[in-house]
Amino acid sequence: MTDHLDDVWISRDYPVLREVTRRIDAGDIHVHQSVIAEATGLDPDEVERAAAALDRRGLVTLAADMGPVRFTEVSGAAYLITGLHPDADDALSRLVQVLQQAAERTGDEDERSRLRRAADGLLGVSRDVMTGVLTAYLSGQLPH
Repeated sequence: MTDHLDDVWISRDYPVLREVTRRIDAGDIHVHQSVIAEATGLDPDEVERAAAALDRRGLVTLAADMGPVRFTEVSGAAYLITGLHPDADDALSRLVQVLQQAAERTGDEDERSRLRRAADGLLGVSRDVMTGVLTAYLSGQLPH
């Protein structure tokens, strides 16, 4: 039997990633481990271990100097993981929801029918196909 190590994603790494991503997106250039420790309620040593784990996964970039950890950048994936940018599944769900809401709000029966068909059509297409199309669109790989 294989014994797994305790999961540290929810309790340590994700809160650190979320706070670092929030601060870097807000314009902070070097985010010090003590600032993250205070914001997350984690011990600075825990923040340092989270920083190392997140760096190994390529989610953050750390300052190269020795001493306390300083976060200097986050990856594009960090934006998706933390919810600052929607992933294709989120975008597809939101699009279907917007179409359904628009159908409920319109007073024109023909328009309501078209909006409902559009939402049903999106739901009827393979989720993998639609998320692929939305991913390509959101990443700018489809012509506008």
